[in-house]
This record gives sequence, structure tokens and C-alpha cells, in this order.
Amino acid sequence: MSPCAACKGSPPIGIRPAKDADMGAATAIYAHHVLEGVVFFETKALNAADMRRRRADVVANRLPDLIATEDNSVLQRGLGEGARTPTER
Repeated sequence: MSPCAACKGSPPIGIRPAKDADMGAATAIYAHHVLEGVVFFETKALNAADMRRRRADVVANRLPDLIATEDNSVLQRGLGEGARTPTER
């Protein structure tokens, strides 16, 4: 299957397991969506320590924690929803 015409020459987007080193970029992306987005359930941005704590919960519960990358830059993070406590949902 060939890529679409608009995608020609663009670097491929990769999906890989998240690492602790990704949490700085993930925190910045998350903060942008919390502060600038219109459909979000949190009212304040998390700090890096909060994001690392959430990641630890995800890993401890063996839930997926994935990072989308392009050209070695983090684009987005996706994680197992079950890692959040009911008060965090």
C-alpha cells in the first residue's frame, strides 16, 4: 500500500512503549490540552511529578502506556484508562 500524496516525504509516525524520559514532553502536551482544549475533564495542568506517578500506576497495573513519535519527537501519549483512581477520572 502506498502512502497518500499529502504524506509523501513525511517521516513515519512510530508507536512505542513510553519511557520515564518521555514524561517531560508528555506533561507539556497534556498541559496544552488541559489549558487550551475545550473537551477535557481536568481543570489544571499536571506537573512532571504527577505525570511520573500516573505512569508508575500504569506500569504497576500492566496497562498500555504508549508514545507516538515522529522524527524522534514525542507527539502524543496514550495510556490505560484503568490506571486512574475514581477521583482522577
